[in-house]
Amino acid sequence: MSLVAFCFMGGGGVGTAIGGRIISVVGLNKFFLIYGIALVITLLSSFVMIRDHVVERDESKEIIGNL
Repeated sequence: MSLVAFCFMGGGGVGTAIGGRIISVVGLNKFFLIYGIALVITLLSSFVMIRDHVVERDESKEIIGNL
């Protein structure tokens, strides 16, 4: 549990530090544009990474039945 808390706190601190520098350089509107584009890229990359790992409805029942 402490590792999870460390990751949340560390990620929040690093994100705030980087975000603060980006805001001071490019301004608040471009900051939200940059982070919005990064979120879309993250969304699209997650679809690519998990595309082959989706469990079908019938397949999950077979796995439970084999336990």
